[in-house]
Amino acid sequence: MGGQVSAWDYRDKHVDGSIDAQSFVNSMHILIYAAATDVDSSGNITVTPFVPIGAIQGYSWGENRVIEQIFEIGSEIPYTVPGRTTGQLNLSRILINGADLANVLYHASESGLEDIDEENIIRTLRDISKPFHMLFVAFNNPQSGQTADVKYSRVYTNCWINARSESFSANQVLVAENVSIVYETVPRVTISTK
Repeated sequence: MGGQVSAWDYRDKHVDGSIDAQSFVNSMHILIYAAATDVDSSGNITVTPFVPIGAIQGYSWGENRVIEQIFEIGSEIPYTVPGRTTGQLNLSRILINGADLANVLYHASESGLEDIDEENIIRTLRDISKPFHMLFVAFNNPQSGQTADVKYSRVYTNCWINARSESFSANQVLVAENVSIVYETVPRVTISTK
């Protein structure tokens, strides 16, 4: 195996000359959305429109893929076999009066939580019986007078909260809440603004 590279002037050049300050994804231009799902008596699933989730303080996404290495007698070189991929999301949010994160995610709607009847309010993870969908969108930084366009997006389908916590201490004013979310897949979709 051989190769050749050119000399590099690291003092006066960036590695990729096409990148400028506007190229970087900025957390101020990112929105996290949720879409509630509902299952009728016939088993048909309906999905509400995606609604932005406010007061998000932190977001993290990670994936894990098991890689099996199979060896055989008579060789040192393994067969590398990719396994299944799983992923998890973590959201941190400031608790808002009357609208904790679990209820916001599972009952995402423009009208808010006022329309949810008492028996559908989520008090514990045991109350959850259906998935929801999430959307991560990074918008570009538009010039003055222009609207922002989608720069980068990702949809997570059939999400379930698998861990939830709230925490605060005596010297804090605000209550922090955290959820961990597992999802089924990240499909190929194109998101555009209207």
